[in-house]
Amino acid sequence: MKILLTLTLAITYIIIMIFLLSKKDKKIELTLSNATVIVNMIIFGLVFPANYLLSLAGLSADIYIQNYELMEASDIAILYIFATLASLFFILVLKHSRSIKMFSRFDNGNNRDSSRLLLTAIALLIIGLVSNQLYLSAYGGFSNYLNFNRLLRSGINVVDNNFSFLMPLRSCVVFSSFLFALLLKKRKKKIIAASLFVVSLIFSIMVLYSNLGRLSILLYVLLLLLALFYKGKTKYVTYRSFIRIAVCSFLLVIALFFIGGILNRNDEGSLLAEFNSEITFPFQNLFVIRNKLSTFDYRYFSDIAFFPVYLLPSSIWSVKMGIKTCSSIVTAAWWGAEKGSNGVYGEMPVDFVTLSYLQLGVVGAIIVPIILAFIYHKCFLLAGKIRDDALRMFIYLFLFINVGVYSVFYCDPYLIIQRNLPLMAFAVLYAFLGIFYKKGVGNDT
Repeated sequence: MKILLTLTLAITYIIIMIFLLSKKDKKIELTLSNATVIVNMIIFGLVFPANYLLSLAGLSADIYIQNYELMEASDIAILYIFATLASLFFILVLKHSRSIKMFSRFDNGNNRDSSRLLLTAIALLIIGLVSNQLYLSAYGGFSNYLNFNRLLRSGINVVDNNFSFLMPLRSCVVFSSFLFALLLKKRKKKIIAASLFVVSLIFSIMVLYSNLGRLSILLYVLLLLLALFYKGKTKYVTYRSFIRIAVCSFLLVIALFFIGGILNRNDEGSLLAEFNSEITFPFQNLFVIRNKLSTFDYRYFSDIAFFPVYLLPSSIWSVKMGIKTCSSIVTAAWWGAEKGSNGVYGEMPVDFVTLSYLQLGVVGAIIVPIILAFIYHKCFLLAGKIRDDALRMFIYLFLFINVGVYSVFYCDPYLIIQRNLPLMAFAVLYAFLGIFYKKGVGNDT
């Protein structure tokens, strides 16, 4: 009964998403709204039913299998109701806003654009290297930090680090490597770009390895390959597009398992069970939250209001202001305590649908997607002002993957801010340098 209902609701969801696709001359143009529709269609129309069936077959962590067995048909229906509401209102905002075309002719830009991009990349590299050095100094350097990183990831602070607020800025090195990779495509600055690319690549690997994030490493490899090789010529979504998505997804799953092995973070016995377990939480968060929390525990849009606050060091907003992240609430609902206390050494991420629900139930599932879609679209509009074609398309891809797709699973506002601080630093530096390069470049932004 539950399996049949799941498949029926999944098909219904896919049909609803298909009606949201925008067509031009009977073709599905590769726009931001259409790409978002396809991503949601894949996640809730295909991935969730597969995840559900594989988990019932024993290919997942025990806690996830038990939860699926406990879930009633009504719980599955409620998940789809909230997923449909959140997806629908998010996509409708994008659909009825200025169209963002996710393709380009990819020219190389002029020499002035290359100089500006190079200086921005160098500035980010320096910020990242300095932040990395200061942050690691409290632990006695990189090699000694590897003795503490697993404890820190579990929420156990064993060293009083006055530079802990610099941790996310270490990733400026990572972002700089993308920019150097883009410069390798250009006619100018190739030798300098190649030399600095190697430096940024080495330090990026060090930062990512020390952070122990499987998905972070996977996303880095994906984005780096896109920066180096993606040409952005595809204008329409075709059957070949779905074949490419399927092949790429398969390769990414294998890569994720391989990276997990290197980091010693694989918990399940097989590739399929490991991946299936990794993606289960967004489909069960709502079930756990609804059974463990009451309506009195609604967040009343505080998570959205605190977006700017998360730009400050956690010692201010967490310790002095007493703000708890949405993830800490979800973790407590799952395990009975927050990360780093009472034997809880991991944090349960909050997904897009659960974040929306936690604000104010059905009302939250409508208002939160509208607000986030507006902010998301505004970011693309700002990126659209970049004259350098290759850079503009890469920022589009970065926003779509690192903010759009990634946030379907990991949507805590605090984490969104943290993982995109390098992008914000890039935007500030690139805009600042634009003041000096404006002459002779028109409205280069």
